[in-house]
Amino acid sequence: SLSNPSTGRRTGTTRKKIEKHDFPGYGTYNVHTSPSPNALQAIERTLVSPHPKLTELEATSISGNDILSSSFYVTGLVTLSAGRLAPLCLLMVAIVLYLFRGIYEETVMSLPCNGG
Repeated sequence: SLSNPSTGRRTGTTRKKIEKHDFPGYGTYNVHTSPSPNALQAIERTLVSPHPKLTELEATSISGNDILSSSFYVTGLVTLSAGRLAPLCLLMVAIVLYLFRGIYEETVMSLPCNGG
């Protein structure tokens, strides 16, 4: 067991005493709720109304930021793991990504622009 032979006390992790306020209960869930007709009409009006679209510059900057931040994040992780061989590892990743560029292009082109 986890007791110390010299003191007879338990060592290691101990459980916290559960107080009444620590557990608020399981709660309830009513599956028979439905929105009112007015709420449904408001939702429908919102969905069919025109919404602002991103310009080419905005869309490019968002995707460029996403790709660049991922590259910086991965570079740090690879450097921690590979050490001096990090540039070689990153070059291998770049080569593999270059080989799969056609698949990436096909995937991106199949997605609708501006949430279409």
